[in-house]
Amino acid sequence: MVLGFNAYIHDTAAALIHEGKLVAFGEEERFSRVKHTTEFPIRAIRFVLEKAGASINDVDDVAFYWDPRCGVGRRVVQTLVNLPGSARQLFRMQLGNFGNMRRVEQVFREKMAFRGRFHHINHYEAHAAGTFYPSPFDDALILIVDGNGEIATTWFGTGEGTRIRKFGDVLYPHSLGLLYCTVTEYLGFRQNCDEGKVMGLSAYGERRYLEEFRRMVRYEGGGRFRLDLSYFDFHRSRRHWHSKKWIHSFGPPRRKDEALTEYHKDVAYAAQTVLEENVMAMVRDLTAATGKRRLVFGGGVALNCVLNGKLVNSGLIDVLYVPPPAYDAGAAWGAALKVFHDAQPDAARDRVPSPYQGPEYSDAEIETALHNAGAMYERPGDIARAAAECLAGGLIVGRFDGRLEIGPRALGHRSILADPRPPDMKDKLNARVKHRESFRPFGPSVLESRADELFDTGGRRSPYMLEAFPVRQAWYERLPAVTHVDGTARIQTVREEDDPAYHALLSAFDALTGVPCVVNTSFNVMGEPIVNTPAEAIACFLSTGIDVCAIGPFLAKKAT
Repeated sequence: MVLGFNAYIHDTAAALIHEGKLVAFGEEERFSRVKHTTEFPIRAIRFVLEKAGASINDVDDVAFYWDPRCGVGRRVVQTLVNLPGSARQLFRMQLGNFGNMRRVEQVFREKMAFRGRFHHINHYEAHAAGTFYPSPFDDALILIVDGNGEIATTWFGTGEGTRIRKFGDVLYPHSLGLLYCTVTEYLGFRQNCDEGKVMGLSAYGERRYLEEFRRMVRYEGGGRFRLDLSYFDFHRSRRHWHSKKWIHSFGPPRRKDEALTEYHKDVAYAAQTVLEENVMAMVRDLTAATGKRRLVFGGGVALNCVLNGKLVNSGLIDVLYVPPPAYDAGAAWGAALKVFHDAQPDAARDRVPSPYQGPEYSDAEIETALHNAGAMYERPGDIARAAAECLAGGLIVGRFDGRLEIGPRALGHRSILADPRPPDMKDKLNARVKHRESFRPFGPSVLESRADELFDTGGRRSPYMLEAFPVRQAWYERLPAVTHVDGTARIQTVREEDDPAYHALLSAFDALTGVPCVVNTSFNVMGEPIVNTPAEAIACFLSTGIDVCAIGPFLAKKAT
């Protein structure tokens, strides 16, 4: 039994594997209710142990997703080269972060009274393990593109059987992830949090700044690139991530309360396009060098579904796998997998485990929460049919069922659902329910057997809502609530064998309307994590424009 975890940087989490199989996965934000938390994941650790019916004494090994010894010398040199500007970052960030990572074993042992083996795993090796080992492939190209780890920002190698081999990396401060973070901050959003907003905004932009952005990144071949660091300040004082040269090129940064203009959209377009061009160039060279056309893609950049959709349609690869927690939370799982497979290289891999690995609640617990909230509810004979009828009638439905999803995308178990046909549904959801920017799109859940009829998937599965596909012309006018301005949709394909209850709801909606998909967005409001408990789901339902809540076998309604 191996417990993996991450801490002190965004999206902390814990994962427990037993004989190589994922037993439970918990993201600390779902328990603490602080989105993208950096806290030590004590609640997540306690959850995964409880779910397994285990105590800390049953754990053989603990794996942490960071090796504080890696890259120290290079970081010191970089700090000295960039003095005096780097002094602020040195004392406020690097030394504090290094101290946390160096003390983490002691902290874990004290908090958990653990006496077993403790392993520091390189951040990118954890990502690589958490990306390749759960994939369906016997052999594949592995590409990890992130902000940064101990010293690397990008990592590439191959996986064969249970052996992972690195053959290259790109070192800090040259980072596509940090380029995107810089744009996120510049546009008035939170870096390491709101990069998805930049991706959504990019579809509204034009080419005005594209050549300037192309000058920022020089692709050198063989999977490697370099930034023009004169545009950036994240490696120096980090008061802002961009430099004075950036402002001279693009103007002052957007204030959070400032309206988005065409030039903000054009900056987002340029950033997205340059990211896509450089990742495509990397994949082109790496597939040519390795002969491998199966790609497993991890790191925070792998959550960019527009990029992923273009990768699968590029002709550069045959198939793509992105794990649902591709970001740092997933490196907790990857650290545990690396320790296990290093110790037992002949053990079978746990391929494509269910993404539903979080907490679940009994019908009795759900009904108690409904009583405590004073909610009106009933127990229909067929909750899937009842929810589908509400959706077909134009109602917005909160759905809470089974175990919580892992990763940032709601996959039907903690979701807000709606009819994709009304032209005003997107605006209604953004304004009445999610309380977020009007430009942000919604994705659909679709019956996998019908997906290629509605979307140009090429027959590919997309079970984790991490790829965007073109909406077919015949359906373009019929699905306005899930069709983005660029004509694509970020889809989740649903199979009966993976999730029979959610598949039944989609099938019932199809039978009622002739449309085999629904709008699916996460069950939360902007700035909050996805709901975890029944009480949180009911509170969100009662305080927003959600009309009804299908929660377990119950259908909750609001007083009229």
